Amino acid sequence: MMGYSFGGHVADEVAQLAQVAGWRVNLFIVDATVSYKGLTSEHRSSTAVAARAKMLEAALKSTGTSLTEETALRDAIQRRMDSNVSALTQSVLAPYDGQLTLFRTEVNTAHGFEKLGLGGVKEVVLKGDHDSLLDEGMGNLNAVAERVKEVLDSSSGGDL
Repeated sequence: MMGYSFGGHVADEVAQLAQVAGWRVNLFIVDATVSYKGLTSEHRSSTAVAARAKMLEAALKSTGTSLTEETALRDAIQRRMDSNVSALTQSVLAPYDGQLTLFRTEVNTAHGFEKLGLGGVKEVVLKGDHDSLLDEGMGNLNAVAERVKEVLDSSSGGDL
């Protein structure tokens, strides 16, 4: 099971449900933090603004939109970002009873996973920042693929 950023929280929840159902799950998390509660409102706001700007830029590139449509799109993105940031700051991961691999950026050192991974945590440090670490030009995709393959090859059948 793999999740990137807040998707790491989703992957953790799904992995724990799969364990309850009897599956042995290898959990891979890409640049996340156990708890985002410590983020200042200024950081949350700047993160949301940057994410909104990227979404809007991508949406506007794909279509020729009018000013009215652009305003509606900005409002819709704002509502979604507010909802996502609220969910992010309220989410805290529970201890995970299984193998956990954390792919993280060089600066994400206070992630908190060392206390979370009851079956051990293997950290793989990647180049770049949170937004660029999976860009093909960073060279990290091979490192992620190699580690995932290594874990899966060493696992027995019936694992996720």
